[in-house]
Amino acid sequence: MATRSYLSGTDSYAENEAMPSMFPGSRAAAPDLSIFDYDALSERLNGRCDLVEQLVRMVLSEYQDQRERIAMRVELADAPGLIEAAHRLKGQLLTVGVDAAADVVRQIEEYGRSGRPKSAGPLLSELDAAMQRFEALVNEQLNPTDRLG
Repeated sequence: MATRSYLSGTDSYAENEAMPSMFPGSRAAAPDLSIFDYDALSERLNGRCDLVEQLVRMVLSEYQDQRERIAMRVELADAPGLIEAAHRLKGQLLTVGVDAAADVVRQIEEYGRSGRPKSAGPLLSELDAAMQRFEALVNEQLNPTDRLG
């Protein structure tokens, strides 16, 4: 079995090494670790691919509700509510390893902590974009008949 190594400063695999897919049985493609690191999550879950997929699906299925809570707190200028909602989503994203999206949520949470919840509004589109990249990566890696919905 070929080992893999990432080229310094890039998310691509060395040309002479195997490019494993994110999910077993899926189409092979080099995953973009800036979006999601499947291997790191799998390692934390003792190689339980079923748990990895379950957690990923949970985060994706709950995202819209979580995002709406955050947007409502921004609109209402509810700093304590924004902190709570953002902190909850940030925790889920960090648990799964969706670090780019979690970083955006961290920034949103900081606006709540600084007493400027309305200033977090523009970050919602950035969060949506990060989550769309995550979902696209997951969908790309799953078999076409097993796409997330």
